[in-house]
Amino acid sequence: MHQKEFISVVAIIGVLALAGIAGYFIVISKEARCTDYSVAKINDDPSFIYTYNKDSGLQAIPEKKFEGILKEYDKLPPDVGTTVQRDLTYNLDGKAIYATKDDLSKYVGKRVILTGKNYKFELEGSQRDEIWPVSIVCTPSSAPAPSPSPKPNESEVFLREGQREGPFLLEKIYPDRITGLNFKEYPVPFFPGPVTLRIGEIVSNGCTITLTLTRIGGNTATFIKNTDLNRPCTKCLAEDTLIDTPSGLVPVKDIRAGSPVWTTDKAGRRVSGVVTKTSKVPVLLTHRMIHLALDDGRELVVSPGHPTADGRSVGDLMRGDLYDGASVASAERLPYGESATYDILPSGETGLYWANGILLDSTLH
Repeated sequence: MHQKEFISVVAIIGVLALAGIAGYFIVISKEARCTDYSVAKINDDPSFIYTYNKDSGLQAIPEKKFEGILKEYDKLPPDVGTTVQRDLTYNLDGKAIYATKDDLSKYVGKRVILTGKNYKFELEGSQRDEIWPVSIVCTPSSAPAPSPSPKPNESEVFLREGQREGPFLLEKIYPDRITGLNFKEYPVPFFPGPVTLRIGEIVSNGCTITLTLTRIGGNTATFIKNTDLNRPCTKCLAEDTLIDTPSGLVPVKDIRAGSPVWTTDKAGRRVSGVVTKTSKVPVLLTHRMIHLALDDGRELVVSPGHPTADGRSVGDLMRGDLYDGASVASAERLPYGESATYDILPSGETGLYWANGILLDSTLH
């Protein structure tokens, strides 16, 4: 063989050798998303979990947590030797994992937390540095994508446990998810239902307000709140409701923009204003209203979500509650039976008006 040919062969062998060694450590580098965040026990052998190779005489090592992206060896690391069978199918950011016979393939490519011990020892002349785990759990990425910036009709909202924004009451914050109650208002008002949200998932009142979970950090969950006034909820009045105006009582369905109306100033004084907006919202045949009756004889049929003058919703009022100078005699839900509900917005500082003699706030601010 000529010298040049020999050098070429040696070079090829060298390249193949390097490629072969590299092949031992072919891994999945792209981080995947988890779908199961429950803790899984592994190496379920009492002698392993509690003694950690007691017979070898090694000193006990305290457990710790190791976080990283789980990867898979293409084959056993080259320094293990041929006389000892070892289950080192996986590694965590380059550190070998002694996983016995457990199948961890569903975690490959995902960010995980391993609980276990870090053993450093010599095996057949090779220095070993391994993680001996007893449990594994998926965890959200420690470097999530930046949160989206709010758009003109959006705002950023920060909630802690026990706080509510619009249709969502936050009850519990976990590292990878939150739980709470969803208050739906459309197409039919519902009693609040439990909901679990992960990053990117939404909760809505079914109409105007949508909350998108963008970040979980410590004791705070961050949302983007989108308000779409082109999708109004049914929070309005029955069509035969009478509105107090300087011209007398007028059915709400006959009120137009520019019509005179009684309203209040910030001091609560009755003042004259004009209607700046009106709404007529179609409703389903299944839509239910509240028949509110006060103990002084005033009555009103209105959607549960309609705002009261003191910051509550009509649906929040219960028998015995004080409202507008009287006590609530009853607040019963009943079928509506009409095709639309109505609302108005008076000019001035408050947006308040009288409907069947009961002071209410407007939904049209």
